[in-house]
Amino acid sequence: MMLLRQFAAFCLFSLAALPALAINEKDLLPVDQAFALRAEAPSRDRIELRWDIAPGYYLYHHRTSVKAGPGFTAGALQMPQGEKKHDEFFGDVETYHRQLRSILPGTADPGVNSVTLEVRYQGCADAGVCYPPQKRTVEVRLPAANGGAPAAAPAPSAAPLFNPLAGNSGGGLNLPGTAAVQALPLPSEKAFGFEAIVDNGNRLLLRFSPAPGYYLYRDRTSLALEGADGVRAGRPQWPAGKPYRDEHFGNVVVYFDQVDVPLPLRRDKPDATPATLVVTFQGCQTDGICYPPMTR
Repeated sequence: MMLLRQFAAFCLFSLAALPALAINEKDLLPVDQAFALRAEAPSRDRIELRWDIAPGYYLYHHRTSVKAGPGFTAGALQMPQGEKKHDEFFGDVETYHRQLRSILPGTADPGVNSVTLEVRYQGCADAGVCYPPQKRTVEVRLPAANGGAPAAAPAPSAAPLFNPLAGNSGGGLNLPGTAAVQALPLPSEKAFGFEAIVDNGNRLLLRFSPAPGYYLYRDRTSLALEGADGVRAGRPQWPAGKPYRDEHFGNVVVYFDQVDVPLPLRRDKPDATPATLVVTFQGCQTDGICYPPMTR
């Protein structure tokens, strides 16, 4: 059987309402520059948080939360209405560009001089790549009970990128040689190599090749065999991968190294026929960004 091995080598950046664009290493900011966080308490019953969002980036409303530590009984986080959009992962959502200001009301215990906040948030670049969920611990000084001025405690500007594998409370993967901050991301076609190899008339071999420092989701992969007369694709035979509890997708399996996936073919007739294999998959950079679904 003849199979076309030339595929469209472009990435569908489906998270952004923009044409497909290649990722430029020089243009993508570190997460703490894309979303600069600051927190201060103008009074003992009110903590204000502000994200200064770089041009070309945005934060999710529903992925933003704040939890106060002992000594401060917090109410619900008060956030302004965001810009409405339909998101590939989360459906109808609200997002923020340029700046996000929110208020955490509450009651401070007598004698408490500072509050520790656990701040979680997630954002993306308009170009079509999303950062993993972030978690920051911020200490905020409270004004004195007599109304003295508070001292602001900004978030550390040099905090490392959140590691979606090591940061799992259920026990992450211990990856030897993984730096705290990874290099700027590769273009998608270099970060995730893919080819389809004709094994015989009844089977293909799909080869996924993540670059070092990148990993691929098994359960975010789909495929279709188009234009083939009397030939249908069966179920991919994935080898064992590494189990991982993912914040977006629950319990998933990921691959850090090259993986060969046999794909059986179901044939109604033995004649040779041309075909186009369309594969969509998704992966992330360790300690870095997660790519939108890519189609080859």
